[in-house]
Amino acid sequence: MACKSRLLAALLILILMTGLAGCQSSTTRSTIDFRDTVDAGVFQSDQAGDPEVEKPLHIAVCPTLSQKSTIEAYRLIAEHIGARLGRETILLERKSYAEINVLLANGGADVAFLASGAYISYTGLEDIVPLVTQIRFGLPYYHSYIIVSADSDLYSLDDLRGKTFAFTDPLSFSGYYVPTHMLKQIGEKPETFFKSTIFTYGHEKALQAVANRVVDAAAIGSHVHADSLAKNDGLADRVRIVAVSEKSGNGPVVVRTELGEAQIQALKEIFMTMHEEPGLQDALKNLLVDAYVETSPDLYEFQRQIIREFGTRE
Repeated sequence: MACKSRLLAALLILILMTGLAGCQSSTTRSTIDFRDTVDAGVFQSDQAGDPEVEKPLHIAVCPTLSQKSTIEAYRLIAEHIGARLGRETILLERKSYAEINVLLANGGADVAFLASGAYISYTGLEDIVPLVTQIRFGLPYYHSYIIVSADSDLYSLDDLRGKTFAFTDPLSFSGYYVPTHMLKQIGEKPETFFKSTIFTYGHEKALQAVANRVVDAAAIGSHVHADSLAKNDGLADRVRIVAVSEKSGNGPVVVRTELGEAQIQALKEIFMTMHEEPGLQDALKNLLVDAYVETSPDLYEFQRQIIREFGTRE
């Protein structure tokens, strides 16, 4: 009987270890499971008020860069926000932007880091407003790049007919809407134009997929390509850009209007001074963020035009 109990315990441990493979873990921080949507961590500042009086601030993220470094960056930002507000903060990580939009729509998230496509296509019941916009590589906007392997014989969008293609996220503007729009301009659709398609749920993963010839081509944000060149990791050198979109506003941080004007203004001040915080320099660098600035509606006009062609999607 004891032997059987030990066997069952060993099997349970093996299952748990297998389920957590590839996810970041720590003896002092919560574990993140990408297969299920779970809380990534709870952070409470020393000044946090009584949770019976003020509920925790829920912050939702969907890392599309390197998961290991970005989730730690978001943790530090959540801690900083909690300390500045004197309020408990809960960081929620989700695999896709659709899940983030559902959280916002259902009131499950108060603050969210969104891609521009997810922001423009949001149709939830809960009202949201853009809080700040990211400045990346000195700019508040980016481009969508269609990339192929550098040593391939593919040099244009039309050359990708019958090839394999990687999108990033169904609500990613640069990683889904733009390449689909480009195909529409030549009277084509992804399902009939490409041999097959996949979603990588990450721009770096899409870049790696092309560089390593897992797929023939992919759509990525220009900031990911620029970051690869800056890091000199060799990935950008192994791909070629065959199409470039018009400029698009960087993804905003959004808040639910239910938070109230005072809390929204306090959050805006926190974000717009983050780049001045010594303890957040590495965190912002890992997110490819120079600073956060006030949003301008004009930044998202190109996205609005394109997404109107598709209709709103969740």
